Amino acid sequence: MSLKCFSLLFLLPFLTMCQRSTELPLSQNLKNDAPTFAQTRRGAIDGSQVRVMYLDSYHEGYQAGALQRVAFAADLAATSFKPQILWHFMNSQQVNDQQAIDKAARIAKERIDNYQPDILVVSDDTAMRTVIAPFFRKGPMPVVFIGVNWDAEPYKLDYSWVCGQLEVDLIKALSDQLVKIKPNFEPALSKDKVRMAILTGDTETDRKTVEYYKRYLSTFQIAASFVVTFESWKSSFLALQKTEDIIILRSNNGITGWNPKDAISFVAKNGRIPSGSVSDWMSNVSLLTYGKDNAEFGHWAAEAVVRLLQGETPPSIGIVANYNAKVKVNLGLANGYGVTVSPQVLDLAELVGRD
Repeated sequence: MSLKCFSLLFLLPFLTMCQRSTELPLSQNLKNDAPTFAQTRRGAIDGSQVRVMYLDSYHEGYQAGALQRVAFAADLAATSFKPQILWHFMNSQQVNDQQAIDKAARIAKERIDNYQPDILVVSDDTAMRTVIAPFFRKGPMPVVFIGVNWDAEPYKLDYSWVCGQLEVDLIKALSDQLVKIKPNFEPALSKDKVRMAILTGDTETDRKTVEYYKRYLSTFQIAASFVVTFESWKSSFLALQKTEDIIILRSNNGITGWNPKDAISFVAKNGRIPSGSVSDWMSNVSLLTYGKDNAEFGHWAAEAVVRLLQGETPPSIGIVANYNAKVKVNLGLANGYGVTVSPQVLDLAELVGRD
């Protein structure tokens, strides 16, 4: 690899990330007479254990989801309510056809109907699109969502019944820093727009997210490559080194045959352009990572549940966006690129790839 030496001192203002603009506009169907928990509680007498159902779009072993659930369960267990939690997984990342997803949605709806939760917590877009939007967007129980990517408006929710935390990538801060790395390679940075490659798994979340990248990153010319196997990921990685200025390795979710050890050595050997990621677990193959704090979503959902149990309404909780960032610098790749890391950054960022 060959990149001109540069200092990571430019990262300093961004390493202690400020809170994003968290309050987002609510839908026009917001009502002032939104029901409280006491008015909507279903199938349980006062004083009995509260039932909460946690509907996860993905599978139980999904790392980001696991961090959310651990934080959620721990926070609720520490309250006086100590609700009974039923976990349900749709496994949507492990299936590629709509028929299988529709079947998973029917099973999830049946389980909600049978369990009759007092509060329904929903994680990520697939469950929102296939279960909440068609069946529960207007109750009959309060819905708390987390991990819905960028915008919930397409689901036409009734915000008298629904509150939530959107999931947004910290892509603008990341991309702005990557272009400050002066690459010693051909072709050079485009004069009009920086050519940004997005290499990621072929999932509903990734495709939706890339559309928002294209909308919000107007100074970049974005080329997206969605892959389903590790071999195709490697082939695309090689090809994109020759045509793009920077590369975002967004996620490996949905990529079969992923080999972490092989991926690390492959990137170290073949990388030629600055790489970044918005996924914390991709920091081993990315020079710079602006990752989300996935536990933040679980903490937020637990707090929302408690506030509902204390008598607040969904509109008073509202719709917010995630704001915590986990910034990482990969020292192994930095050394390979000839990067000089400033002492200030060493003190503030988490350093990976030192072995």
